[in-house]
Amino acid sequence: MRVYLAAPLFSEGEREFNEKIKSRLTREGFSVFLPQVECNEDIFDCCIENLKKSDVVVGVFDGAQVDDGTAFECGYANSLGVPIVALRTDFRRVGEYTNAVNAMLEGSATMCKNLDDVVKVLKEIRGD
Repeated sequence: MRVYLAAPLFSEGEREFNEKIKSRLTREGFSVFLPQVECNEDIFDCCIENLKKSDVVVGVFDGAQVDDGTAFECGYANSLGVPIVALRTDFRRVGEYTNAVNAMLEGSATMCKNLDDVVKVLKEIRGD
């Protein structure tokens, strides 16, 4: 099963976290597309092309707000009918609401609090 990993990639910490996720998912038998590794300067076209090929998107939803690029990738995947599994290890909430993230993102994804839960959901989607 082809997994597209949508995540912020602008700091060393973010890129290391993304690599950790990719490594774990690869060990679990998933083929993982990670834009920070596989795309060059033409990142938009590269990402769109690979979103169209993916069976599922794993989105990292950490931070006070979900990264703009991650939100776009997940919205695009949702428009294609690709399931979204969201990883949010951040315990902050959005404003006065009880949602962990924007309602449009949360409503389109299966929310997970840790990587073990992401793996469990992916295996269910795969039919394990």
